[in-house]
Amino acid sequence: AWREQAKLDPAGEWESLAVESSLQFADAFPAHEQAVPVRTDAASALFEAGDLDRAIAQARIIVEAPVAAAPEYQRTAWLVVGHASFDQQDFVTSESAYVGALGLLAADDEELPKVRERLAASIYSQAQAAAANGEVDVAVAHYQRVYAAVPESETAAIADYDAAVLLMQAGAWQRSVDAMQTFRARYPGHEFQERITI
Repeated sequence: AWREQAKLDPAGEWESLAVESSLQFADAFPAHEQAVPVRTDAASALFEAGDLDRAIAQARIIVEAPVAAAPEYQRTAWLVVGHASFDQQDFVTSESAYVGALGLLAADDEELPKVRERLAASIYSQAQAAAANGEVDVAVAHYQRVYAAVPESETAAIADYDAAVLLMQAGAWQRSVDAMQTFRARYPGHEFQERITI
């Protein structure tokens, strides 16, 4: 009878049951040596399944625990929070989560460039939101933070250019000129150089 039932249930349902069972175990035995690994795997599975709110909630239990989890589990949990928050367009949270993850990534980790680019995109998106709301100074500050956080990113170049353009559009001429000169000095071979006429 069990085998017959197994054929009727889609794989996703079995995966969901496994996640729920894992979380029940982690909740019931938080001090068990397998509680953190099990919860970490469950948080990742929830993210992959698109259950972003629960993925974030479970990952936060790991990174906010009074007794610090092993670095590899904190790293995974921060990435879950970062990616899920990014997908929800909560860029303030994704920024802080990516900063948390970067503190736990080795210099040769293959995830490092991707996470740094996501960090840059999180800050840039905050700038775009502020610009759309007419908050010029806030937007410019965010744009300029991209270079401070991830100077090697292509997003940093675009952000510096966008800051200069936004200042020009706002009539802040001297600040715009200063921003364009900064762009020119930082990115001598960039394709946007031809757009700068100062």
